[in-house]
Amino acid sequence: GWLKERVEEMRRVLKPAGSIFLHCDWHANAYIRADILDKIFGMNNFRNEIIWKRATSGSSKSVANRLGTDHDMIYFYSKSEDYNFIPVWTEYPAKEVDKRFKKSDEHGKYKDAELATYSQDTLEKLKRENRLIVNSSGKYRYKIYLDEIKGVLADDIWNDIPPVNSQAKERVGYPTQKPEALLERIIKMASNEGDTVLDPFMGGGTAIAVADKLNRRWLGIDQSAMAVKVTELRLQKQQDLFSAPYAVQLHKYDYDTLRYKDAFAFEAWIVRQFGGTPNAKQRGDMGLDGKAA
Repeated sequence: GWLKERVEEMRRVLKPAGSIFLHCDWHANAYIRADILDKIFGMNNFRNEIIWKRATSGSSKSVANRLGTDHDMIYFYSKSEDYNFIPVWTEYPAKEVDKRFKKSDEHGKYKDAELATYSQDTLEKLKRENRLIVNSSGKYRYKIYLDEIKGVLADDIWNDIPPVNSQAKERVGYPTQKPEALLERIIKMASNEGDTVLDPFMGGGTAIAVADKLNRRWLGIDQSAMAVKVTELRLQKQQDLFSAPYAVQLHKYDYDTLRYKDAFAFEAWIVRQFGGTPNAKQRGDMGLDGKAA
């Protein structure tokens, strides 16, 4: 249906080194992966099924006859074998810090590691920096400080990014709003400054706002005029002297424009807007009288 058509168009405009990230929940994830993404991008270009644990343990809605659901899926596909990928580092979990970095000195917490190969110059340098350790067996070891470590390489389970709560500063009130940290990780992982980010399901504008902050070029699309206005207001709040200019284009349809459209063009418009024949409410929203225009 409409999703398949949009994914086909997304692949068409994607650069060879580009990637797509499609977020969904459990309702249609199997269909989206097997019948849309695998077929359009090819199974050989599947990279990851990222699990975003968006709720803390015990906070998911209780369900009487099955397990609670507290995660969503983000499918990561590339257009080719030669694609942009920048490894993601996350902070050491507090438990890991306590477990691995048990000792500390005037420079901070550290762990010690074996000095397998070394030269006299290396030993002298470590001595000067007070990083050399000689254990009871006479083996050389050295200090690795916590602040020298990037962290740990992220895997495909992301449980360190909470959803946007009711008190969050970034909250704009859009029902499906995603946290900026989630989009920041994705954009940094798959693009460089100056690259272009396209979000054809713009919603509350998180991807666009984050792409703008990260000095990416961007393009956002949404059939909802409200989504466009919410995103525009969000961008206005974060603009400064160095922000690149942007344009907003709203396509409005009045009764006469739709009434006198070619029948097939009107049918195509209906499919794009609603994914099928409109119901009574949708016809009312369009200003139609319930009859084919």
